[in-house]
Amino acid sequence: MEDQNDSGESSIPKIAVMAFSIFFNIINHSLIGFVAIYMTLLAISGDPIPLTWHAWSCSIGYQVLMLEGLMMFYSENVWSAQLDRSTKQCVHWILQVVGSLLALSGILVKYICHNGEHFQSKHSIIGILSAACLMISLGSGIFALKAFQLRNVFRPALVKTFHYFVGITSISLGLVALFFGYDKKFMIARSDEYIRFYLQVIAITTAILSLLGAIQSLYR
Repeated sequence: MEDQNDSGESSIPKIAVMAFSIFFNIINHSLIGFVAIYMTLLAISGDPIPLTWHAWSCSIGYQVLMLEGLMMFYSENVWSAQLDRSTKQCVHWILQVVGSLLALSGILVKYICHNGEHFQSKHSIIGILSAACLMISLGSGIFALKAFQLRNVFRPALVKTFHYFVGITSISLGLVALFFGYDKKFMIARSDEYIRFYLQVIAITTAILSLLGAIQSLYR
């Protein structure tokens, strides 16, 4: 009888941690959803200019699709927890590839519009660094997907760890670039000061919550 009580008491902290994790996961998805809706409405109501595409595609690519893809393997992720591993891998790949292509296209458009002179601010420099990491991440992701078949050439664990590290680095840099981007002329002309501040807070919050989940899934 005492053993059963001890077992019940020991499970309480685990249940509390799980509930805590799920709660913040829902908060995270809600914040990401807000960014998706707000930036889409901003783009629809704005002029059809390259800068509009740059702002929308980078926001949706980094902060919506790639963050959601990053959380696919997190055990407390509310919408993917019930999926089997192969389905998670498939959805992860779709979200990361589409998100990366959106972000890269947005960066490329901005780069072309500036005639290649896109290294004059923290926002642009960090964005270019993130783009470079994104391309490496996509390449390493192919190797990670085929890690078992290439096990005689590369150590699967090493390939997957490298892919995780580069992927997390590229997304982190992208979110830092977004943080500074919310104070650029495009956003200043179209958004209230408080909204821009909230978007910056959301960028930091979603980055922390998503990356913590991704790191936990790596070690599990």
